[in-house]
Amino acid sequence: LPFHKECFWYVFGFSLDSAPPLILYPLIAKCLNLKNQETVAIKIYKSDISKDVIQHEVTMLKELKALDPDKNNLVKFIDSFDCQNDYCVVFEMLDKSLWNLIVERGWRPLTLNEIRPIAQQLLVALNALKGLGIIHGDVKADNAMFVNHKDEPFRVKLIDFGLALPASRAEVGMLMQARVFRAPEVFLGLPISEAIDMWGLGCIMALLYFANSIITL
Repeated sequence: LPFHKECFWYVFGFSLDSAPPLILYPLIAKCLNLKNQETVAIKIYKSDISKDVIQHEVTMLKELKALDPDKNNLVKFIDSFDCQNDYCVVFEMLDKSLWNLIVERGWRPLTLNEIRPIAQQLLVALNALKGLGIIHGDVKADNAMFVNHKDEPFRVKLIDFGLALPASRAEVGMLMQARVFRAPEVFLGLPISEAIDMWGLGCIMALLYFANSIITL
């Protein structure tokens, strides 16, 4: 791997358990915190990623520390640090994404009884973000993850705040959201607000119900 296992082990107290076989950046590595034996996920940014991009995400994550991550269904941000030119962001370890679930099910739709708790939890998350005046900007099936689907079925959290920003800083013409989850106002270059996250959530619910995207581009 093009990052340093020894750096995690000796300097930061993390033992690298596993990482994807294909090296994509940022990659997510499953690690063990040697101080408390807690399994965590570490998002690793290669040194050629813009420091402004990384700092933006960390700044937004620190803003979210004002919220209880469990009550508000948001991924728990633990720490961040430099690792021999790479930059690492530590999160609680979660399970699989909603997208992974649909694929694992062979594109079979979920039932309404399964979709309702997912929708409710993500609405709580978006309401919490709105209370802080934050737009997530990338609500999609990949960014809603199960906490532990085996032990706590359909308990989910919202992740990935790399595109998040204060609503007060949203500008007309900003390119946000994955294309199939993108709100009309983003496509049309109209003023944007937290409402684009609600559109993204609606697209997720449609994906779960129909096992297909309602927008094809």
